[in-house]
Parts: sequence; C-alpha cells; structure tokens
Amino acid sequence: MRPASVLASSLVLSSCLAAAPSSAWAQSAADRATTVESVVTPEGPARMPEVAAGPGADGLSADLLLPEPEEPPAEVVVGTVSGATRLRDSAQAVKVVETEGARRHSADVGEVLARTEGVVVQRSGGLGSESRLSLHGLADDQIRVFVDGVPLEFSGFGLGVSIIPIGWVERIEVYRGVVPVRLGADALGGAIDVITDQRLTGDTAAVAYTTGAFDTHQLSLNARTLVAPIGLLVRAAAFYDTSRNDYQVDVRVPDPLGRLQPASVRRFHDGYRALGASAELGLVDRPWARRLMLRLFSTTFDKELQHNVDMSVPYGEVTTGQTAIGGTLRYELTQPQSPLSLRALAGYSRRSIDFLDASRRVYDWFGNVVFERAESAGEITPFASDLTQWEQRLLGRVHVGYSLAPEHSIELVVAPDFTTRTGEERLRLSAERIDPLTTRRVLFQLVSGLEYAFRDEGDRLENAAFFKHYLYRPSTDQVDVTYNTIRHLASSTQSIGAGDSFRVRVLDGLLGKASYEYALRLPRPDEVFGDGALVTSNLELTPETSHNVNLGALIEGELGELGGGVTVEASGFLRYTEGMIVQLIADDRVHSIHQNVFTVRTLGTDGMVRWISTGEWLTLQANGTYLDQRNASTEGPFASFRGQRVPNRPWLFANTSAVFRLDRVASEADRLSFSWVTRFVRSFLPGWDDSNGRDDARRIPTQLIHSASVEYLVNGPYTVAASLDLSNLTDERVYDVLGVQRPGRAAFFKMTGCWQC
Repeated sequence: MRPASVLASSLVLSSCLAAAPSSAWAQSAADRATTVESVVTPEGPARMPEVAAGPGADGLSADLLLPEPEEPPAEVVVGTVSGATRLRDSAQAVKVVETEGARRHSADVGEVLARTEGVVVQRSGGLGSESRLSLHGLADDQIRVFVDGVPLEFSGFGLGVSIIPIGWVERIEVYRGVVPVRLGADALGGAIDVITDQRLTGDTAAVAYTTGAFDTHQLSLNARTLVAPIGLLVRAAAFYDTSRNDYQVDVRVPDPLGRLQPASVRRFHDGYRALGASAELGLVDRPWARRLMLRLFSTTFDKELQHNVDMSVPYGEVTTGQTAIGGTLRYELTQPQSPLSLRALAGYSRRSIDFLDASRRVYDWFGNVVFERAESAGEITPFASDLTQWEQRLLGRVHVGYSLAPEHSIELVVAPDFTTRTGEERLRLSAERIDPLTTRRVLFQLVSGLEYAFRDEGDRLENAAFFKHYLYRPSTDQVDVTYNTIRHLASSTQSIGAGDSFRVRVLDGLLGKASYEYALRLPRPDEVFGDGALVTSNLELTPETSHNVNLGALIEGELGELGGGVTVEASGFLRYTEGMIVQLIADDRVHSIHQNVFTVRTLGTDGMVRWISTGEWLTLQANGTYLDQRNASTEGPFASFRGQRVPNRPWLFANTSAVFRLDRVASEADRLSFSWVTRFVRSFLPGWDDSNGRDDARRIPTQLIHSASVEYLVNGPYTVAASLDLSNLTDERVYDVLGVQRPGRAAFFKMTGCWQC
C-alpha cells in the first residue's frame, strides 16, 4: 500500500476522433516515415501520384511503385510523409507532440506534455514526485497512458509517464476524448501513447546524461542491432535517476514561544532513486511474420516523503517504493498484397508496492527530532505500518484488420486483462486478527471493439464508426472485522460504448474534424479493493461514463511575402460525465471509500499557432486552453455545490515558445540554438467556491514561469549535443497543489551522444 496520493488527498472531493482506422490507407499511429519521391524539373517541381502509406505499426515501410517519368528528371529530391503527419491529418482528435528537440534537453516527458494545449500536469514536488495528469479537465485514471500501444504498467513505468527517459521518446500522441479501438482499452477522457524508436532496421546506440540542481543525476542508454540475413533484431536500454530534491521552500515554524513564523528551509527528506533496464529480442521481416518480438524489463523506484498534503507537517522517515518485472510478446503478420492483417500482444507484469511509516520520532522543518511518541504510531497513519502489496497482471490483445476494398476496411480488437492483488502488513496490531492485505483480490475485464472505416479515393472525406463492449468482474475475500472471518464477494457488469468520427479536406491545407464517443472507464483495483487499511473496498462501483464531443480545424500554409510557414489548430469540446468515482472520507475522519457520486459538465476550447521562418532559423509558437468545468450533480453529497467549478482544476492556461537557430557556426555540420518558454496558469481554487470564498490564502495563485536554454549540436556519424537549461528564471513560488511548493530557479546541464541515429 501507498499512502493516499498527495494530489488526490488534497482533493478528496474531485476526483476529434479516435477510432484509429487500421485499414490499408490509415495505418497505426506508430508507423514510421513513408518515402515519396518528388521530381524537380527546370520548370519546377512536378507532383507525383499519391501513394498509400506503408502498412504496420513498427516502422517497416512498404515498397512504393512509382511510374517512371517520360524523360529523365533534372534532379530527384527525397521527401517524407511521416507517421506523425498522417496521424495528424487523419480523422482522429489527436495532438501529435514531436520530441526531437526536447530529447536533447533536461525537461522530462511530463514537462513536454504540460506545454501542450489541453494538458495539465500537477506535481507535488521535484523529480520522482507524485503527479496528476489531466486532459481537457478529466484526470488520473480517466486518461489511459501507453508506451508503443502497451499499457504503461507493462513497460515498467508504473509510477507515471514523467519518469520515462525523454531520450527514448520519438513523439507523444495525445488522443483527446476518444480512445482508438486498436488500443483495446477503456478510458473516459482520452489516451496518451508515448512512441519510442520503432525502427526495425540498422544499428544504432545513444547515451544521455543530465546533472544539475538539487544533486540531480540522470543517465540513459539504448542500442539496437539487426542481423539482416536472418532478420534477428536485438535492442537494449537502461536508465538511472537520482535526486535529493533539497530545494528551498517557504514554511511556517514555531518560535521559542510556540508562535508560527515564516521561514525558508531546505527539504531534507525528499530523495528519489530509480533504475531500470529492458532487453528485446526477435525476428523481423520474415515470410511468416512481419515482427515477432519478446521484451523483458525490470525497474525499481524508491522515494522519501517529506510532508503531508498541504506541506504543513514535515516527515523525516516515511518512505515508499515499487519494483516491477515483466515482459511482452508481440506478433504481427501483414502482407503487401493481402487484405488481412493480424497483430497480437501478450503481457505479464509483477509489481511489489512498499510503504514504510513506523517511526515514533517527530521532526521539525530543520530535520531535528523534537520529541518521540510514547505509543506505536506512524508519522502519517495513526498506527505504525510496514507493508507490501503484490500485484500480478496478465494482458492479451488480438487485432484483426481486413480491407474490404481500397476505400473500406474493418477491424476487430479483443483485449482481456486479468489482475490479482495480495499483500502483507508486517506491523499488525494483533497477531490473532486476520490481516486484510493477505486476502486475494481479483479483477477481470474484457474490452472488445469493432470498427468500420471509409476514405474516398481522393482523400477528401474520411469517416469511421465503431462500438466497444466492456465486461467487468471484480471479486475479493473481504475480512469481517467484527467476527474476524472472511467472506467472498463478487460482481459482474457489462456495458456498451460507441462513437463516430469524420474528417473533410476542405482545401489543400485546410482540414475540418468532428467526433463523438460514449466512453466508459472501468474502476481500477485501488478503487475497488482499497488498501486493506485506511481505504475500504467497494465492489458496487460501476463504470464512469461520458459523452465526448470534439470539433476541430487544422490550417497550414505559407505567408507569401512575409515568408515562412504557419500552422493553426483549433478545437472545441464538450464532456458530460456521469458516475465519476470520488474518494470520500468516512465519519471517523480516518477511513475512506470510493463511490460513484459525481456528475460533471465540461465545455472548453483550445488552440495553437506556430510560425516557422524560411530557412527555419526562427520558430514561434503559442497555445492556450480555456475550460468551463461545472458540477452538474442533482443528488448525493455534492448536490449543494451544483453549478460551481470543479475544484483543483486549472481552467485557463497558456504556453509560448521561441527557438532561434544558427547553422554552421564553427563547422559545416554544427548548430547553435537558443530557446525561451513561458507558461501561464490562472489562479484556481482547491475546493468549492462556497468553501473558499474570496480568501486568497485558500487559492492556488496565478503563475507566470519563464525558462530558457542554449544548445550546441554537431551532426555526423556520431551526433553530439550539449545543452544548458535554466528553469523558473524569475524564481517564482510555483504551486500545483495548495501549499505544496515546487522547485524555484534551477540549472541543468545535459550531454547526449548518438551513433548512426
């Protein structure tokens, strides 16, 4: 068990298309670049006939047959239509975040996401701290996270997306409001798929090292080799992160008379350490399999906890940690001339989740022991705790696609998911009482999806319709504390979801999109089973549901006399969410339980504009998001707050950035870049309007944060880059959670090297 999340505990009250067609013309989002040749004649470029994107989800491009020109061209220029571009221009309500530049800087995946419109990442501290990820106002488990289409837990990064080494990430796909059928998963507000290097050809190796403020060190390595004659592919990767997180914070400490006075201190018990490795072995491009790959991983994380939910009480010995081992087996069979494709995934993971709170000492903010408790109690819990929970999870997914005709395709996905949990509390109050953690808890869910997709021959119209079926079966052995006995509880629920999406190419460079899904999110093991101690189980939880509507437009073009290219994206969205699961405090103010009690209506809009100069020496970008998210509950504990903003949700935020680049500074293959990033977040309330009123002390303040960086890069067979990143230049007091201060001004230096990248 872990303690209730810092972010979740601070908010106990709160808790356009993504069908992802998988036809011959709309492929998986993980497709690599497809090469297209353009002929340049003395009279200018001649546009070649359009060709279909290459099949597959892992980077093997199709062989493209182009008609020979009647006369030899004066020059041949090779261009690319990347998988990211195809995905962005599809009917899906998806934002594709490129990470080529970010990989050479110290910002992590969470920071890159936070600079994206519609996305908020709220953190409770520095490196390794707990975070809340929200997309268009829906947060936490309502947003599913994947790595290369595999759930995050089966990649070894169960603590969150922010700890994935940014150097491994090629792009991030943010599916807004609708989860692609191909992912075979439930979600309420969308999904995030972190795409790593999916190339299955060539040899390469890369290393990255970051060091800087708060005694932070991060190292990541990865390599790949292909034995082409037999199609044997080997990949390996490893990472190590550590930080003391001893940044300065403003707190209140008692003076000799016991009166609280402001003071500036360093965090003394907030260290973080993580390390992990993975190895992948398989065969590619065989007649009987396009890909057969086995991946094994192992990761471990250790984190010290410094304070309570609002940073008013320091801790000196509380720790939590997690260790995970597992693997995935992937198989793909696609043939260029065959209308049938098959993709299969099997995964296993075993996690051990540790929590230790057994100290009788009481610490002050200077790290001193001020006294010791007489009774056996923890710093967080009313009784000492030293526990471990073990979670085992099995995942399967089978995806069958069939092209009915060049313009029509169908796909079927079936994805079972089986989870078991048990545990042990080593500091039980009574050896005669049954330890609730030792009971076995089982959760089975099955998500199935069927989709029909259409695209006209001229690629002007694209449409996809789908439906999903959800089967949800939790069971647990519940301890009856009154009689010290065990009783078995079980339940079963089936639900149906459906959606449709549409894209029209109005003009070259102008796309319009619309999508809708009736989405469901199945309860998670933590919500259903509790933690065996302070959080009570509830097998009567039902899936959260949401009506998700998206409207969007994409404009691209040149600015004529002004020069350069401009891209504009704009979207509007509606979410009407019912049965939201909320963690409620019991009458004893100690225990809590998750219940379906919330109804929320969300209206919002976001947009992005980007200008890239001719020659790409200057790039300017800005984005912004506005949310009007209101409580729509007519009954239950929150009915009296009907019409008020949902607490602890940023509702107005924006980002701007500028990148200035100089090529050939000292050689023909180098580049010097300067960048500036500014983030704005409007003040918001951690509780209901009626509870906070106009008290500024109970409000997360408006924040304007500036960061700058400089980078020097040398290209070649060995590509080397060095960057210096300065975050929070003005040393603002930054808060994502009421009272919990994030790091101030800091500097980080990063070196990256890559061979044959």
